[in-house]
Amino acid sequence: MIVQQRQQVEARLKELEHAIEEVEKLEGKGEIYRSIGSLLIKVENKDKLLEELKEDKETYELRKS
Repeated sequence: MIVQQRQQVEARLKELEHAIEEVEKLEGKGEIYRSIGSLLIKVENKDKLLEELKEDKETYELRKS
């Protein structure tokens, strides 16, 4: 049970790291959409999204340790 939870946390961390990298690469007028439930919502503020992703990453890193 604990092993499975750890694997889920590690998988989520990898997803967040990849998302952060891709958002940081995005320049100009590239559009970003965020999945909320079964909806895709357009993100208006890239910097705010990056901040939220980094906070989520920190949270999952704490859970992992």
